[in-house]
Formats: sequence, C-alpha cells, structure tokens
Amino acid sequence: MHGNTTSGSIVLNLLERGPVLLELSRFLADADKGHGRLVFVGGDAGIGKTWIVRRFAELIRERTPLLIGSCDPVSTPRPLGPLLDIVDRLDDYDIDLSAGKDHIFRDLLGAISSSGKTAVLAFEDVHWADEATLDLLRFLARRIEDRRALLIATFRSDEVGDFHPLRQALGDIATSSGVRRITLNPLSIGSVHTMAAGSGIDVSELYRQTGGNPFFVSEILAAPHQLIPPTVRDAVIARVARLPETARPVLEIASVIGFRSEPWLLTAMTGGNPAGIEESLQSGMLVADDEDGTFTFRHELARIAVLDTVPPRRRRELNRQLFDLLRAHVQTQNDAARLAHHADEAGDAEAVLKFAPEAARRASRLSAHRDAIAQYERALKFADRLSADERAQILEEYARECAATDRYDEAITVSREVLEHWQNAGNRFKEAAILSFLSGCLVSNGRPFEGQPLCRKAIELLEEFPRGAELAEAYVRHARILIVEREYDRAIRWALKALHLADQIGDVRARILALHRVGSATLLMGDDQGEATLRKALSLALESNLPVEASGVYIALASAWVERYELDRAEPYLTESIAYADEHQLGGFLTPTLGWYALLKMYKGRWTEVEEPAYSVLNREHVSVVGRILALTALGRLYARRGDPQAATILDEALELAGPTQMVMYLPPVYAARAEAAWLAGDLDEARSEAQSGMELATSKQHPWFTGELLTWLNLAGESVDVPNWIALPFVMQIDGDWKGAAELWETKGCPYERAQALLGSDDENALRDALDTFERLDAEPAAKHARRRLRELGVKGIPRGPHESTRSNAAGLTRREIEIAQLISEGLRNNEIAERLFLSPKTVDHHVSSVLSKLGVKARAQVRAEAERRGLLKNGES
Repeated sequence: MHGNTTSGSIVLNLLERGPVLLELSRFLADADKGHGRLVFVGGDAGIGKTWIVRRFAELIRERTPLLIGSCDPVSTPRPLGPLLDIVDRLDDYDIDLSAGKDHIFRDLLGAISSSGKTAVLAFEDVHWADEATLDLLRFLARRIEDRRALLIATFRSDEVGDFHPLRQALGDIATSSGVRRITLNPLSIGSVHTMAAGSGIDVSELYRQTGGNPFFVSEILAAPHQLIPPTVRDAVIARVARLPETARPVLEIASVIGFRSEPWLLTAMTGGNPAGIEESLQSGMLVADDEDGTFTFRHELARIAVLDTVPPRRRRELNRQLFDLLRAHVQTQNDAARLAHHADEAGDAEAVLKFAPEAARRASRLSAHRDAIAQYERALKFADRLSADERAQILEEYARECAATDRYDEAITVSREVLEHWQNAGNRFKEAAILSFLSGCLVSNGRPFEGQPLCRKAIELLEEFPRGAELAEAYVRHARILIVEREYDRAIRWALKALHLADQIGDVRARILALHRVGSATLLMGDDQGEATLRKALSLALESNLPVEASGVYIALASAWVERYELDRAEPYLTESIAYADEHQLGGFLTPTLGWYALLKMYKGRWTEVEEPAYSVLNREHVSVVGRILALTALGRLYARRGDPQAATILDEALELAGPTQMVMYLPPVYAARAEAAWLAGDLDEARSEAQSGMELATSKQHPWFTGELLTWLNLAGESVDVPNWIALPFVMQIDGDWKGAAELWETKGCPYERAQALLGSDDENALRDALDTFERLDAEPAAKHARRRLRELGVKGIPRGPHESTRSNAAGLTRREIEIAQLISEGLRNNEIAERLFLSPKTVDHHVSSVLSKLGVKARAQVRAEAERRGLLKNGES
C-alpha cells in the first residue's frame, strides 16, 4: 500500500492479512526444521500479494533476507526471469546460466541447500512466468520438502484460465508434499470503511465499485477530492495527471520498459532526470526495491494504465531507444528475448528477425517450447523480409516446436509448406528431411497411412546422399510405422538397420531411437526382453540430456505394459513419464501418457483417480487426436460402468476420432467400450454390432488382448464364437466357461472389475455375491444389476436391492469427488472458486456440478444443500 495510506496498511495487517502473515511464519518454522515449503499465494489483481511479500520480508529481515524475483509482463518473457533477478544474491554459489536447464535447476537446488541457514525466496507474478520458470517450480515442488527452504510464489488467480500454463502446473504439483496454497480474499466492507475514514467518500459506493480490492480502494483514496472514477484506469490516469511535469515522462518511460526498471536504464532513458524519478517514488507510483535497487510499479495495473496513455508514435520511439540501450549494455546485450520484445514494439523488423529466432532457440533448449513458438511467431510476422530459404528454415524450427507441444495439426500444415519450398527449390536432401519429419507428425496425430508413403519417399531420397543421421532417423520412423501396423519382425529389421548405421556414424541420438524401436516391437510381441532394451535406450537418453527421445522411450515402456494388462509394471513408468514430460513441457508426449494413465486407473479399479488425468487432456487447448482418443476411451468406459448417461456422447466422440486412424491400439478398444456399454444397458443386438465392428482390425493384427475382449462381448451378447489359439488366456477361459480360472488371472493382473465380470459366468452363489460386492464397492451399478439378476435366477433369497451398506447413505450415487463438490456448492462457492480450491479446471468443475444436480434431482445450485442434507451426504462425506 502507499506510504501515506497508513490506516489502510493497518487494516490489511491487523484485520485482513495478519492470519496470512502468521501462516507464512509457520511455513518458515517448518522450513527451519528441514521441511521446506513451496507456497502459492493467489488472488485477484490488486488483492495485496506484493504487499504480503514485502511485509513478510520486513518481519523476517533481522534473521534472514527474502530474495525477490519477478516474472515479466511482456508478450514473450525472459526464460527464468525470477532466477535472473536473484542469482547474484545467492551467496557463495555459482550458477552457470549458460548451461542447460537441468543443470541450472540443480545448481539452484544446491545454492539453497548449501548454507546452514534457511533460504527464503519469492517469485512474484508467476502467472506471467515463462515455461522454464514453471518447470523450475515443478522441479522444486518435488524436491523442496526435505530442504531448509521457503519459496513463495504469487499469482493472479483471475488471469489463470482453463488453458493457462500455470493452471496445468498447479494441478500437476498439487499432491507434492511440500506444496501449500494461500488465497487472499477481497477486503470486507468494514475494512474498506476503516480505510476510507475521514475521506468523505461514500463507502457503500466505493465498496460496490471496487469489490473490496485493496489496490482499487487505495488508488481511489489517493485522489480524495475526485469523484469516484468508473475504472481503476481512470483513477491511475487522474493521479498521474496531478503529478509534477517532471514525473510524468518518467512514469511513461518506466511503463514502456516494463514492470521492473533498472536504475541505469531508467536514468539513461529519462536523460538524467533525478527529480522526476524521486517524485515518481514519492508519489507511490514507483517503488524502489531495497535488495537490488530496481524500480517497480506498485502494481502492474498501474503500469498498464500509464502505458495506455502513451501515444503509439511515442511508444514506438521509446522502444527504439530502449532497444539501442539494452543492445549496447553489457548486462543486457545478450538478452535476446527482451531485445526481441522491444524491437517488435519498435517495429524494427531487422532486429526482430535477428533476436526472435535466437530467443526461440534459447527457449527451446530450456524446454520452454510455448515461449519458443511465440518468438518464432514474432519473427514470422516479418517473414516477407527473409529469403525463401531462411523463411523455410524458421518455419521448420517452428513446426518442430509445434510438434513438441502437441500442436500436430499446425506442425503438419507448416511442414507441408516447407516441403513445397524445398521441392520447388530442387533441394532433395532438405526435401527428404522434412518428409521424414512430416511422416512422424502424421503418425503421432493418428494418421499413419498418410505418413507411410512419405517416409518411404524420404528413405529413397536420403539413400542418394552419404549415409548420415537423417537416414538413420528415417529408418527409425519407418520402423515405428511398422510397429503401429503390428508388423514386428519387419519393424525390428528396419530398427536394427538404423542401429547399425548409428554405430557407424557415431550418432548417439540415432542409436537411442533405434534401440527404442527394437525394444518396443520386442515388448509388444510379448517378449519381456524388450524392456531391457528400452531401459538401455532410456538411460542413454537421460545421460545425453535428450528430453524428446527420453519421453518417447518412457511412453513406449508404459503403453506396452498397459496394452498387455501388466498394470503394476506400467504404473511406475507412467508416473515417471508424466513427471518428466511435464517438467520438459513436452505436450506431445504428456497428453497420450495421461490418457494411458487414466486407462490404467480405470482397469485397476481406482475410479476416483480416472477423471483428473482424463480431463487434464480434454481441457487442454492443443491435444493430438491420439491423446484425446485415449482420454475419451478411459472416461467413456468409466461412465458406462457407473451408469452415467454421458458415456454415450463421450464414446461417440471417441469413435469419430479413432475410426479414421484404423490403428489397432485405439480403434478396437473404443469398440470394446461401446460393446460393453450396450451390454450393460441390456441392448444385446447393439453389443454384438459394436463388438463385430472392431473384430476385423483386431484379428487382422492378431492382437491377443483386444481380440479377446471383443470375442468375449460377442459371446456375452449370445453369439457363438471361435477362439483362436493366440488370444489372451483370461478371455479364453471366460469364453470357455472357466470363470474361476479367468477370475484368478484377472486378480493377478490387479483388475477387480474384470475379475468380477468373469465371476458373473458362475452358477455359484458365493462367487456371484463376491462379484456383487465388488461392483457395489466400485459404484458399478449397471453390472451390479446383472449380478443381482443372476442370483435371483438361481433362486437366492435376501439379495440386496440397492447399494451395499457401505454406500447406502449415498443413494444418489454420487462419487467421492461429487460429494466434495456438493459440499462446496452448499458452502456457497462458485465454480471458479471450487476449481481453485480443488486444483481443477473450471470445465472439469462444470461437468461435476452438472452431474451433482442431475443425480440429486434438483435444477438449481441453491437446492443442493437441502437435498444433500436430506440424503445425509454432507455429514458422511463418503460415497
């Protein structure tokens, strides 16, 4: 708050923010004991997050300094901006900022662990964080718990929407033991009344217009003789207008520089105007950081309001001057991201084309792929000034970043444009390289049959040139397509051909890719030795710091074991794969891995854990077809087993996406899920039709598990089936009537629902009661009805008519998550507040709220509490 709004500061400290400061003190005490904490402090813009950090710094100043770094509110922020702000103040530890991201992160971890005292840091405004900074937060979240360290990260919750990278990061690290969350709420009307005491302002109107936002309130109170402005922007502009003439240009220049201004830069830009700088500081519009001496706007909203008043022509000229100064200064001359920003704002096409690609490549090396994309897009605005070859080069690099972030449609479109250029230019080597890359993008996006001829053409062209890494990679891509087609022997031959070439030319990356394909084909064939080969490839990729290649091996290991229903062997690889791909911002690997993870949770009967990974995929802005199919299949199957009517819509979309792929790993499982949904609903004709639709592809590829399940549904739907000798044993037993043997095998696989499904084939009362107990425990009411009917057919008496005693209190059939949602609705929380509380996306919460209303049989949120209390849900909190 302003130095002259004393009453406001007292209110925030004593009435509204005291408990928050106390909580931070407790977290610091935990850190002193070796239980480090990463504390996210969130709230709306202007809610007082910066005040909290500064006040906490004052409170602990005598015992330890609080090092504060900030994220940049520019279109393309500096990678690791907050770390750059504090790196010089990390005592006695050298962090090599020119190294790779992993090295930098471990250096920082060493720096905060090296001294005997507790390290206290703050990263402000992480809603503006670059991807490398978000990766750093993920990295520290998983490791800070056993360190003597406290890291406070502030962010604007009102700027973190459905697809915001911070939203994903918060969800990803929510379960980390060292992570804590504090939400700053608006001031009460009583506190606003105290702040406004003596001002003569109508407090009710002030509270209505500001909503209790401390920044809005204090800005308006700073102009006591002014009518209440309709917006904060008007308040800021009115305040600036009353400042001395010497202060206004300083604020304008500072607003163009950005949220944080170095003293040397502001002094140079203002032509040595110390009076103007001092007046800006005295006004409270600018604040001097005691630690590093930089000047900051007290709030970014103030900076934006001032920036909006700068005429476009003057803004361009100021950015031009800034660019020249930054380019000439030793501390900033290599900050390509910052230089590219100011060059862009100045309209300097030549400078943008020089620094934006450089910044993009730097961001890519740090796995900040979305930032790299933004920089390439900045450069491509001026692509007409490039030669055709230069433009094609930048487009190719841009396409590779799109592929890394799961934007395969865009990667494919751009790659086709690059391909056309090299074809027209007659550069057959470049043509071959982009053909190879394009074929890989098509396969990753569920279009292998389009990719296959392109890969063959790439090999044909590359074999005209000296044998190198590009040819080895094309061989590997061809092996991958053959694996997709389930031609394992041929795939291994091509992969070994690539391996031989990799060894000849000494290319480690090509060797990793070749080992990956050999191991993947071997493991999918049913030979467990493939795991050892894949692990060899993984170790080599990790040692060589090749995140893309390592992520590819991780997902190969995980998905192969899930396909084979070896779930316990798959799960560790899945959890490692998710953490690794997320840490390196590789959405192209993260989304399918999350889909496989959701399927694993579904098969293992951990149904309350299915929706989070599935919706994490479905709510993303950019998702490959493959990732979406997997998530939809897991979610559709879960809902079908629960009897949720949404299953039909979800499985319809899954089929619409999977159909064109004609890929055995995606299409037959969708048909199996649809057949199961029809069988559970009692529609045997539809069940037969769905199962039969998937049979041709599954049998042509001789997939033992997918074929076996489809045959089982055909059999359960009353169809007589011939059982090949190559299908998976549990399905053979189930079709042959050996329900006990099938159930035992499913139990060893850790699949409780499949085990209970096998028991339904029994005429034994105890076995059927066992199945019923399992279905009721899982909240699988449609299958439970089948079990009760089978028991009645045997003449068994005393069959439970509804849910098991353990779930009887939840007659509405709400899941545990839905009960949690119902409780929060009853407390009056809005959907966005529920999303923030539970670390969910608003769309996921919307789905849950609709389901709660439907299951409780009410039409409005206001009716939820009464109905939930009537059913006893709010007292039990269990499903």
